[in-house]
Amino acid sequence: MQLSPVQTQIEADRKHIQAIRLRVQERFASGATGVQVISTMTELIDRFIEALIERAEKIIPEGQLLKIKDSSSIIAVGGYGRGEQAPYSDIDLLFVSQRKLEPDFEKFVAQMVRNCWDAGLQLGHGLHTIPDLINSCLQDVQRATSLIETRLIWGSDNVHRELRSKFTTKVIQQRARQFVESCIEERLKEREEIGAVIQSLQPDVKCATGGLRDIHLIRWIGFANHGTSDLEALRLQGVLPKDDAWKLRDAFDHISQIRVDLHFQAGKAQDVLTRDEQLRISAKLNYTDESPMRPVEQFMQSYFREAKQVAQITDDFIDQNRRTTTWHQFLGIVLSHRAEGIFLVNTTTIDVLPANRQVFVQSLENMLKLFELAAQYQIVPARYLLRLIKQHIGNINQNISPAAAASFMNILHASKGVGRLVRMLYDCELLFKLIPEFEYIRGLLQFNHYHHYTVDEHTLRAIEKVEAFFDESTNQTEDELRTAYRSMKDREILHLTILLHDIGKGRIEDHS
Repeated sequence: MQLSPVQTQIEADRKHIQAIRLRVQERFASGATGVQVISTMTELIDRFIEALIERAEKIIPEGQLLKIKDSSSIIAVGGYGRGEQAPYSDIDLLFVSQRKLEPDFEKFVAQMVRNCWDAGLQLGHGLHTIPDLINSCLQDVQRATSLIETRLIWGSDNVHRELRSKFTTKVIQQRARQFVESCIEERLKEREEIGAVIQSLQPDVKCATGGLRDIHLIRWIGFANHGTSDLEALRLQGVLPKDDAWKLRDAFDHISQIRVDLHFQAGKAQDVLTRDEQLRISAKLNYTDESPMRPVEQFMQSYFREAKQVAQITDDFIDQNRRTTTWHQFLGIVLSHRAEGIFLVNTTTIDVLPANRQVFVQSLENMLKLFELAAQYQIVPARYLLRLIKQHIGNINQNISPAAAASFMNILHASKGVGRLVRMLYDCELLFKLIPEFEYIRGLLQFNHYHHYTVDEHTLRAIEKVEAFFDESTNQTEDELRTAYRSMKDREILHLTILLHDIGKGRIEDHS
């Protein structure tokens, strides 16, 4: 049966898309990086989209076409707008008119969308006037973040520039604090829904904690507060430390490499690093059996450590870029008091007086005293102090003194907040100074069906779980556990035991 001209064109378009993906996949197989692949994919899709546009233009009379090209645009947004098109991800396009949606433009858009769908492209798109699109961004932060990085694909550059100008002024600059808070709130919600724990054993490399979305969040906040979404530009402005910028760049390259591999292997959009994929990729990367850990466990430990690093850099950037109101700043000053000579305590955090910070980072006792006071007042250390400790902990060579040991046991004795503080000790690597063996299990996956988290995350969660017995129970069994827990005089012994119970895993010997 002979195909109609339309069917022949559709079949040719689909073969063209297959050829694009095959060409990019061959380049990936020959050694191209993930970043090179998504850049090449973007370039080739651009050319194909341009060909589809040329065909869609033919349904509009030439005089009308010139008119709509002068008052309308097709704009790439989202990952496509950033030039980071993954092999099987949606193509995100906005069809935008300056003031009014002309019937001919709507007809052209309908044909263009049909061409894309017929070709087999998964299209994410919208048709808007500039005022409507700005209003939509004011109501929907996800729509707003997709417009932070855009590219003009077709039509009027004036329309694109007007959209950029009004978006930057009305959506970002006039409400920067609200925009940043909305971005953070949405990201934290997404982390919780997708998998709040970095060490969930089958992570989503795009959306889980420490994934690509965390890097995107830094870009969005950077654009709102500092006028640029480029990590290198943020580094040059001094708002992103040099080491952090380099670590984020390397992490983006590495995660993109894994994501591209997942897409090509599945033949569709696939961002979850499943157990089967972990085995396949670890074998592909030539991890060996020389270590006590299996190759897949070595690969995933490396992945989890990098994801943890990305998450910490992101959380630090959030902390540094949140704008507190004048009223909250005033309350923080009024309700603060000194403790132990060098600390400043308020209702939510404990800080170190500026004049004492250099002395603070030279003493293990001072570092632990910070956490001991936090436990005492049921608050947390200021987040920047965790970073400060992490930067200097490697320079402290002293043995654990009786005073330092006593502070640590006092922290573990706390009835509330101990899990949170132990997690912070872990994050700033002070815990590794106290218990060097704990560093070995950092990001350690046990590749079996019995565990849901890495060994370190399982341990930290176990402390948080037992600590929860201090609160109201929900059934008789929990009530008995709560009674037993609350009656303990030496809770620090139980907490320390939990902290140590899996510390021998991942070695040749039986961990018990």
